[in-house]
Amino acid sequence: MVGGIAAMPNYTVTPGDCFNSIAKAQGFFNYQTIYKEGENKKKFPNANMLTQGAVVEVPDKKQKKIALILDAEKKLKLDRRKTRLRVVLLDADFKPVKVIACKTHVGIDSTKLPDGNGLIELSDIDPALTDGSIQIEFKVTPPPPAAPAPAAKVDPKAYPIKIVVADFLDKDPDPADQSKVEWTLKIGYLEPHADTRGVTHRLKNYGFQCPITKTEDDNTRAAVKAYQLARKLKKRGAETGNVADIRDDIKARHDNP
Repeated sequence: MVGGIAAMPNYTVTPGDCFNSIAKAQGFFNYQTIYKEGENKKKFPNANMLTQGAVVEVPDKKQKKIALILDAEKKLKLDRRKTRLRVVLLDADFKPVKVIACKTHVGIDSTKLPDGNGLIELSDIDPALTDGSIQIEFKVTPPPPAAPAPAAKVDPKAYPIKIVVADFLDKDPDPADQSKVEWTLKIGYLEPHADTRGVTHRLKNYGFQCPITKTEDDNTRAAVKAYQLARKLKKRGAETGNVADIRDDIKARHDNP
């Protein structure tokens, strides 16, 4: 006990945590109260990036005394920082997506479209939430109709029966069926780029077929090679597939879009 108030224990980070969620759980309204405590700023230079298993120092709560005057009004100001969610949507060429409709759900629904950089930002969400979704709709131009094939004259009595190619052609897919995409968000599950899992998380976020794993295998090597080619880090045939060879590049591009 310190001055009649119990000392706050330090907090060990679990998946889904952020400084705002830790502050809320510990009874603070402003994440800066915790972020500025002790060595936290030094250990976590990016306040948006926590590591699972890391220890966050939590300050002790302090009582404040306020002089009150009988029958007078006293106004108090609560310093509360809102929790923001920022997501950047990129296409297969790593360029901002252009959409005609967008719905983001993270506790609340938003229909805000991505800006010119592909950024969607929600300014006030519950910091304790760890799940969400994004639905987007592209503008798809229907393909021009194909010229009708000349009707073939088939003699039903002929043997063998003449094969008409047009009868076996697949129909063009409906463009509307390809215009909608939905993603499931796992908020607060991005691990440091120094870990293999952190690299695979980022590859997954970029759309590469890569399992979230602690060890490198054939699947991670295939994803790394695809990334090296897509980012023009290596020429075809010279890809290494080693996570270490893209670690710094993917962090710089993914974490600072």
